Amino acid sequence: MGKIYVLTGPVGSGKTTSLERWCQKRKNADGILAPVIEGKRNLKFIRINEIKGLEISAGNNGIKIGRYIFDEKVFEEARNYLEGAFQNNPEWLIIDEIGPLELEGNGLEPAAGKIIKQIKSTHTNIILVIREGLLDKVFKHYNLSPEEIFNFNPLVS
Repeated sequence: MGKIYVLTGPVGSGKTTSLERWCQKRKNADGILAPVIEGKRNLKFIRINEIKGLEISAGNNGIKIGRYIFDEKVFEEARNYLEGAFQNNPEWLIIDEIGPLELEGNGLEPAAGKIIKQIKSTHTNIILVIREGLLDKVFKHYNLSPEEIFNFNPLVS
């Protein structure tokens, strides 16, 4: 039975960097990481080690949140990748991150929600990266109880 782990912390605290290092030591992890490279947000498809630029410039059509505009096509690729990765039954599946976009039904949704609902019927463990301050909203949104969530520390795991 798969378990749900959460990695949380403030924006810019090294969550993604720590997970990226953790993944390099494992062949049984897949999913999406969201590294910031040269000040721009990206998505990294773990197993195939491919990075896609997520942040686009003003004037382009995309998903706007705060001061950022994100490329919907990259999110679509990421959703498809996540669903495919989940079907391959990795030991660990990473979703970086569940944030305001996902709570609004955008970004990595609906793929993230489908995976979270099905995780208990698999042997895959999922690691959700959730920024500090959104934990309660995310738990409520996905009907997760704190009792079924495990804290994840990539420095120890």
